[in-house]
Amino acid sequence: AQVPSTPRPSAHARMVHLIVSRRGVVADVRLPSPGDGDYPSLVHIESGLSPGAVVDRPTTDLKSDAGHAILVSRSEAELLADYERLLRAQADGLLFDVEDAPDSGTHHPVSDNSGGDDSDSHSQAGLSSTPSAPESTCRGEGAAGPAAAEPYDV
Repeated sequence: AQVPSTPRPSAHARMVHLIVSRRGVVADVRLPSPGDGDYPSLVHIESGLSPGAVVDRPTTDLKSDAGHAILVSRSEAELLADYERLLRAQADGLLFDVEDAPDSGTHHPVSDNSGGDDSDSHSQAGLSSTPSAPESTCRGEGAAGPAAAEPYDV
């Protein structure tokens, strides 16, 4: 068996950081489930937000994301279709239903950790902190638009 001089990827993958585009109280979280057929390339999705959580400010960077999704597929076209569908769902508010905040509620601030504290803002916000894929580059547009992810091959 001859080893190819340029390895070909066995699958395509993206890590998508989920966003919340407005302040308020989380009324509902509607994340798709891996294997449910709506997103064939979705292998993992998680968020630390739950109904009743207060979002102090919209997502503006990776530290203030609302969670993440991992998409993996042998088909680049399938992966890109799921990626675009997931971004549209975020932009249309289909993943997180956030209502205007009353004066009280369970407090889960999503902060940028700009107060000089070196602790992890995901832990402060009640969001899980998991290592990201090696050298995957993500650009968050915050409240102005959905987060974008650069693809990497595995």
